[in-house]
Amino acid sequence: MSPKTTICWTTAASLLAIGGAAIVIVSSYSPPIASAATLVAAAVEDPTPLTGNRLAQDLLGAGLSPEHMVACGATVAQAGTAWAAAAAEATTVATTMDQARAAIQSASMSIQQLERKVRRGQADQEDLTELATLRTQLATQAAVRDGLITDIRAEALSCLDGICCTRLDELHEPDLGLDAMYRVVEWEQADAVALREAIADVHVSAKHEREPAQASMTLIGDAEADPAIAAAKTHMATRLATMKAEWDTLIAGE
Repeated sequence: MSPKTTICWTTAASLLAIGGAAIVIVSSYSPPIASAATLVAAAVEDPTPLTGNRLAQDLLGAGLSPEHMVACGATVAQAGTAWAAAAAEATTVATTMDQARAAIQSASMSIQQLERKVRRGQADQEDLTELATLRTQLATQAAVRDGLITDIRAEALSCLDGICCTRLDELHEPDLGLDAMYRVVEWEQADAVALREAIADVHVSAKHEREPAQASMTLIGDAEADPAIAAAKTHMATRLATMKAEWDTLIAGE
């Protein structure tokens, strides 16, 4: 199996995703443009222990999903300990996280409004100045949010062994369309794409009740012969259901 070049998330990719989500929001709603000074004014004064979607958002952002925990080789008990540590950190930073996310949402919506004015040729100098300010605000608050997510992730990883941490780091990279069990090892992008296409060929062939290409079977077989991938595949078959039940209990706050 040839190693892949590690692909890192960039701040630009994060901001692009934020902007894309904002397009959907502002298409049906056009609130007054907020000034940069008001974007971070609101905060939760006394954060309560995080449950439900808020905690799930933090843990998923930190790359600690049940699938990732199973694939990295963590036991249910280890995952529970790691999640508890991450949840405690998430509660500690909840106020700052809420401020950052509120600012990101407000700035994203306002930026979309101003960019539409620019495209229509209706923006004046004040609009352009406000747009630049909001973009800076968005970048700053996105960095704050990402830093908090990093801290939450670090608390979880401190509860796991080195092998689990190494594999979780691999899983935290862009997935290139591969399931978690295949991403516990490094991949060249071209090889990952070839494997993804081979897996798709097998799935489509099964659906249409035909034999997949032999080359596809060979690629998959070679991948699953890797000890780390083989172990992850076994763990996914034997631990995932129990791990998901543990996750559901955590997120429900029970």
